[in-house]
Amino acid sequence: MFDSIQIRSARSSDVSHLLDIEEYCWKLHLRASEETIVSRISRNPEGCFVAIQSCKIVGVLYTQNINGRENLEKVRFSNQESLHTHVKEGLTLQLMAIAVDTRNSTGNVGFERSCNCVRSKKQPERNCCYD
Repeated sequence: MFDSIQIRSARSSDVSHLLDIEEYCWKLHLRASEETIVSRISRNPEGCFVAIQSCKIVGVLYTQNINGRENLEKVRFSNQESLHTHVKEGLTLQLMAIAVDTRNSTGNVGFERSCNCVRSKKQPERNCCYD
């Protein structure tokens, strides 16, 4: 039986745990730096989520508002932060990254669960750039 999963908004106090997840899940050149994580949380707190299982942060999902899906063709993963718009009603909700630390998870933490969390927090008619 899997332990239940709680999803909540990421907090600045989570950064050290999120850095551990980055190190486990991403190759060095793809990892978000501490500065990037702090920036994501501070500029879009309602778009950054953590998954908690057995009192541990086991996953993270980052989103940002951008001015249109076509803009994704102009950037790479490493500089996607440049697409962020301060307009909370940005035309498109971009999934920037999702990561799960399987060392600390007993399963059932994944894309579908996290995506449902984003959809419940955001307007359901908005586009997601992961289809």
